[in-house]
Amino acid sequence: MLAALSRFIQSAYTAVMFSSTRRTPTGTQNVFNLSHPNPVSFDFSTLSMTGLKITIPPYSGWVTQSHWHETAPACETIEPLEGCFMISHSSVTSRSSGNVIGGGKGFVMPIVPGIIVKWQRDPLKKSGAGAEREAVVFSLKGSVEMFDFYRQVCSVNQDAEVYFRLPSTPLWLRGLYASWAWVPYFGTRVRAWLVNRLLWVQLRVIYHKNDYLTYEGAIPYTWPWWDLPGAQKPPEKWMDRELKSRVTISKLVQKWCYWIGTTLLGMRERYEEYNTAGSQDLGVDIKGDLIKG
Repeated sequence: MLAALSRFIQSAYTAVMFSSTRRTPTGTQNVFNLSHPNPVSFDFSTLSMTGLKITIPPYSGWVTQSHWHETAPACETIEPLEGCFMISHSSVTSRSSGNVIGGGKGFVMPIVPGIIVKWQRDPLKKSGAGAEREAVVFSLKGSVEMFDFYRQVCSVNQDAEVYFRLPSTPLWLRGLYASWAWVPYFGTRVRAWLVNRLLWVQLRVIYHKNDYLTYEGAIPYTWPWWDLPGAQKPPEKWMDRELKSRVTISKLVQKWCYWIGTTLLGMRERYEEYNTAGSQDLGVDIKGDLIKG
């Protein structure tokens, strides 16, 4: 028993200290079946015809991250293809908003800079009506740089667990992740939490360099008017400040994650292992910044 335990500890030590794991080469991979945080499929095989196909499988609660862009090349055009869908949209700096609800084909929505957008299965449909039992499919069209961005996002999502076995990952983090494998049940939950938290940081490292600003909250300037006794409508200037603070918070969160990820966690905004043959020549990201090798 002790001999077996000793061999296990030695093999675990060797795996952590001398890891030779590499990221998965995905340059020729067309379909990504992802599970973080919910099941969803990204199909790149139809880019030249119908664009990037995103399929939300039956019973999946996957929702795209609420996001917006500041430049036109980063913007996408959304076209629902199958199932009952909802597309939510609003202005970044104003209170105008709306939802588009429908089913199947027949609607195309070009996104422009400054519009927050989110698409998903129609949450208003009751499960008894069969909405949960059918797949929902969207098509995204846009620039080559946009498709390259989504391939990087899908690839790091697919490699979320692989990250903890990479030589570039800090030793203490590899050891922490490996050590929880010893703990039954609770250890599995802790490892899953670590995977999700580090993936959250890695995605924002990529977002930061690709004009993909995500909603991370707002400064509650209007709280005293809404929540204190005698609630009343806040002054316009404070409502506007609260709306505009979404941009400030999003950029601060992404900048902070970028610094932490690239400085302390061995992350990058772009990985050569995920490049396609065409993306090898991309020398700048969507913002126009030089991409480091």
